[in-house]
Amino acid sequence: MIRNRCTPDSIDAYNGFVRSAQARLRDLPRPVIAAIRGASFGGGCGLALTCVLQVADGTAAFAITPARLGLAYSPADTWKLIEKVGVARAKDLLLTGRRVAPRVALSIGLIDRLSDTDAVAAAQTLAAELAVLAPGVLAAIKAITNGLSEPVFLPEQSVFERTFTAPEFREGYSAFLEKCTPDF
Repeated sequence: MIRNRCTPDSIDAYNGFVRSAQARLRDLPRPVIAAIRGASFGGGCGLALTCVLQVADGTAAFAITPARLGLAYSPADTWKLIEKVGVARAKDLLLTGRRVAPRVALSIGLIDRLSDTDAVAAAQTLAAELAVLAPGVLAAIKAITNGLSEPVFLPEQSVFERTFTAPEFREGYSAFLEKCTPDF
């Protein structure tokens, strides 16, 4: 099953789709706020990191899990993680795949705000605060900060994409589906 799905063409198409979706979010002129309730693992965490600000509530949990599936994390998502938490913490999260509680996520900088009630309501309140600011200035701030933090990852991207066809991924993903421990 895994072997049939992870062809070079399907991997390229999937990764291209993800990069395109993240680029569209990143390039919107208005700040995009992630409201995080429940699990934000792996790619979900990468999607949240694409947003300008991350707001979570007490139900949130975070983990960067690709290593547990026999995969590397994408260079772009790795860079966004490093920007949020620093190199040492990023390595810890990437290598261990450990689960992080919302208060810890706030303390290490993985999220920007922690709501005592509901993440969506808190994100809406924050969006209302931003909505009264000068839209051109918000767009300029986004463009400047994005421009300062978007390195090109050509060799790293190919290293990442090769992990999708490696035996470790087939083993890790099969174990994930079967809810057992992979034998790497």
